This record gives sequence, structure tokens and C-alpha cells, in this order.
Amino acid sequence: MSKEWEIKIVKSPDFKLIYANGTYGGLDSGAGTILFFVDRPIPKMKDGEIELDYFERELQAEIHISFELWETVSEFMKSQIEYIKGELEKEAS
Repeated sequence: MSKEWEIKIVKSPDFKLIYANGTYGGLDSGAGTILFFVDRPIPKMKDGEIELDYFERELQAEIHISFELWETVSEFMKSQIEYIKGELEKEAS
């Protein structure tokens, strides 16, 4: 007979919300790595005008996960994308 376990969700003291506008990483047969970053334009003044000087890429978080979890997260994200696409198509019609 299997027992159902209660799951209590708690936040780590180090928990934080992270925004990202880019990511890169990789996957091999054993594990995956994904790094989240934010690119920001850095302006400068030139002849009384503001212009772009450079972009700053601030690394936000690097996550290491197993191959199995990578696959599970990928499937979850794909299902969410398909759901949102369906909702947008409903709104458009």
C-alpha cells in the first residue's frame, strides 16, 4: 500500500526573484547548466547628447540540474508555451 506524503513548501532564506532577458548554457549526457543574465545599455554624454557607450551583461544566476530534470523542465516550458499560444489564438478570433 502506498502512502501519500504531504508536501510543505518553504522559502530558503536566500530565496530571491530574479529577472533575466537572456540565457545560455549547455547539456551533456549527465547534467545541464543554464546561466541567466540581464543586458543593459550603458549611455554616455557626447557633445551634449546621450548616446550608447556599450552594453553591460550582468550575470544573475547559474543553475546546474540533472539531465532528467532538464528534460522535465523543457517539457513543462513547452506545455506552457502551447497553452499561452492557444489562449492568444482564442482572444484573436
